[in-house]
Amino acid sequence: MQFSPKPRILWLADVPHWSFHRKGLDYKSKLPHFDVDVGFALPHCHTRGLGHLHYQELEKTPYDVVWHQHESFPQPSQNTLVALTINQYYTLEEIETKRHLFDRYDGLSVNNRRCWENMRAAGYHVEYTPDGYPAHEFYPKVPVQDRPFNVLFVASKHWLRHKGYDIWREIGTTPGVGFVEIIADSFNNSRTF
Repeated sequence: MQFSPKPRILWLADVPHWSFHRKGLDYKSKLPHFDVDVGFALPHCHTRGLGHLHYQELEKTPYDVVWHQHESFPQPSQNTLVALTINQYYTLEEIETKRHLFDRYDGLSVNNRRCWENMRAAGYHVEYTPDGYPAHEFYPKVPVQDRPFNVLFVASKHWLRHKGYDIWREIGTTPGVGFVEIIADSFNNSRTF
């Protein structure tokens, strides 16, 4: 495939102002040799009038690469390369049940080392792209050794059990351990403390 002089990438997050969206904005700011647009794959972002780029914009703007953040996101109808980053851990059995989804993509990456190993064992050529954070922007006020041990648990209501809520809640009852939870509605960003 022939790329334009400055390859055009459509980064598809799920909803505005959450981790996939912020990561896309970070790539946009730190990869000047690419033309990165950040859009949203879930139709309700478009139909609720949020004014954000929806995947249907592919029909209007040609992209060299569409980069998905979840395997169930809709596929573009244009003839373009489509990549997927897997942002969670899958067992070999789960990979087999999702094979029909993974096989739709031209390129795969994963940000979990154990999942990367499982994907390779399942026969996929997949890149390992660990998440990072800009350490130069964060300076803890209290050194680690002087801080109490606190657990911050963040999840949507839908994924509480999947994220190990019961285990973390039990750890939080240990003397000397602080526990703060943020249970969020995955679209409205409403929080319950």
